[in-house]
Amino acid sequence: MFRRILITAAILGAVAAIALWGTKRIPGGDDADVANAVGRSIATGYAKFEDRGQADRTHRGQIYYSKPGARGNPKIVLYEVTSAQDTAAIEALAQQALSTTAGANSVTLEFYERQNWNGDPGGGGSRGPEKLLKRLTFKKQGKV
Repeated sequence: MFRRILITAAILGAVAAIALWGTKRIPGGDDADVANAVGRSIATGYAKFEDRGQADRTHRGQIYYSKPGARGNPKIVLYEVTSAQDTAAIEALAQQALSTTAGANSVTLEFYERQNWNGDPGGGGSRGPEKLLKRLTFKKQGKV
């Protein structure tokens, strides 16, 4: 009896794993390439982002980070891009990048007021609570 229950549980676990594998996916190298291409395209068109090294040291200034998403759905996180004119420009650039970047199916933009970095005395650190100003997702067909 116990053996039948164990075999049934193993079979159900395998079926569930196969079903999840088909619906969920961990981003891979191709997804990172898509995210970087979309981010670079936005940065080139916007041309107001701080020097990456300086912004990473001070955690201040306009900066973006590209995060790969499974199946060509990257997220671009933007800090200190707060004016309506600047956010509109980046939204237009994101839509343009989406239409010209091979493998990109959607892009999510997250605009934050500023970075909140809590540095440790020995180096390193962690992010504290950050104020999300706006989150938009664009698909190949339009805004979601």
